[in-house]
Amino acid sequence: MKKAFLVILLAVLVLPCLASAEGPAGDDAKFLQSVAPVIDNLFAALKARDYKRMTKDFSDEMMKELPPEKLAQPFAAIEKNFGDFVSQSYSKMEKPATYIQLSYVLKYSKGSDMVMQVTFSVDDPAHKIAGLFLSPAETAKRATKEESDAIMKAVKPIVEDYFAALKTKDYARMTKNFSDDLRKELTPEQLKAELDKEAGSLSGPFESAEFDRVETDKMFINVYYVAKYGKTSKTTMKFIFPKDDATHKIVGLWENPL
Repeated sequence: MKKAFLVILLAVLVLPCLASAEGPAGDDAKFLQSVAPVIDNLFAALKARDYKRMTKDFSDEMMKELPPEKLAQPFAAIEKNFGDFVSQSYSKMEKPATYIQLSYVLKYSKGSDMVMQVTFSVDDPAHKIAGLFLSPAETAKRATKEESDAIMKAVKPIVEDYFAALKTKDYARMTKNFSDDLRKELTPEQLKAELDKEAGSLSGPFESAEFDRVETDKMFINVYYVAKYGKTSKTTMKFIFPKDDATHKIVGLWENPL
């Protein structure tokens, strides 16, 4: 399900936080050199707010999911909170499964940083951008017991309703507490298709979920659960809520096998 949320996560500005930077070496350096024109165009277009130019090197799937007019929305939200984009610096390279992911630290005029992760498919010699992830550079911190208790009092009914709907495969009910943006990007039909696709890697249907922890950063509340599928499969589920939303709408979902 991680791939399904590739574009959605961009739209709500949620991503994994920045890890320690490592310098490129060997084949990594060659890859960076080969994608340099793509990266240079991406950031030059971002600085010029030319979102059509930003999509020039998007894959066909990315272009369908994130055309220029939709791409402009998250960056407008970033500018509102962080100011103008000033510069970027390379951070690190990661190679999850069949992708290569480059991380950059983006400097903004109000003094706060963002992290952008640019994803390429290892099987694409044209080096089309297969995904963009954005997150505040501030690392999420585990909430205190008092903070966690207060947050869970507010969001636990929402999360438990999602899991109840997941167990009965009521996809319309699963999306009822999504934000408007997330619901546009992930309809009940799309959610069903993605979950059906994931079912093959799990040992049975969803059984139960146990609360794990709450983490917070400058903009978001992240609530973690461990979900059990069948007798042997477990995944980590993260529900993402904006700090400034009293209605506690879900703006992002993240799931990873354990």
